[in-house]
Amino acid sequence: MPTSRTAATWTPSSPPPRRREKLVAYWHSSRIEKAGEAFEEKYGIKVTGTKQTDSETTERVVREVESGNILADVIGYDDGARLANHLIPYEIITNYVPPAYADVIDPEYTDPMIYLFQVTVWGYNTETYPDGCPVSNLWELTEPEWKRNIHMLDPRLRTTQVQWFAEAEKHSDELEAAYQEYAGEPLKLTEENAGLEFIKRLAQNDPIVHQGDEEIAVAVGVTGQANPPMGQYTIGRHRDNEKLGHALGYCELTRSPRSTSRPTSASSRERSTRTPPGCSSTSS
Repeated sequence: MPTSRTAATWTPSSPPPRRREKLVAYWHSSRIEKAGEAFEEKYGIKVTGTKQTDSETTERVVREVESGNILADVIGYDDGARLANHLIPYEIITNYVPPAYADVIDPEYTDPMIYLFQVTVWGYNTETYPDGCPVSNLWELTEPEWKRNIHMLDPRLRTTQVQWFAEAEKHSDELEAAYQEYAGEPLKLTEENAGLEFIKRLAQNDPIVHQGDEEIAVAVGVTGQANPPMGQYTIGRHRDNEKLGHALGYCELTRSPRSTSRPTSASSRERSTRTPPGCSSTSS
């Protein structure tokens, strides 16, 4: 991908400047492999793409910039908040907006540049539950019958899970109303609001946490289970239902916070002259 020095002259109708014979991409998704093949076919430049988590990408690009040995040309990243508050302001990477499309992309989605929205859903096993989702209200997942039978991303490793928690707190009023609807009585808070109360009770149910949602989709969707778990993952996992023989369906839960993961794309060929502050994970 072009750097800040060359971005203004590149358009999709002409190849990007050939600073090197290959491009290196650190990406949040395995889709980088097919995207790289298409890029090479169009421009004749080979793309070496590595799928990795945001924390792995952050560690690598910061080390590369600090050492002056920069390998990455472009990154695809889920954590928009870290990009906007850390990596871009401290000149570790440069935000890139394609000039040819600058006039048609909503400015709201250009700083940092967002190229994809991924919807997070709660999923269930349609083979075991052919009549639909086994729960209708989000608070049911905090009940004893779902203890150790809920799968989700590990918030210590994946900022997208932290983003969903932030959305839960943001929608505290809706969650409080959902509890009243479910239990028939007001929610008794032990935390500051209903969102934090829900997160606390969900954590007390000992959910199984994972590094990637592919693992969650397998745990939920594999056939032949007598008591399959519920799981939270991006809806893109449903595209593999037929290929992998999974039985995934998604729930329409009462008052469920709706969250999106917002991967972005930016060049990483900038050197920081300032010390980055501590990073915080917030909803993007």
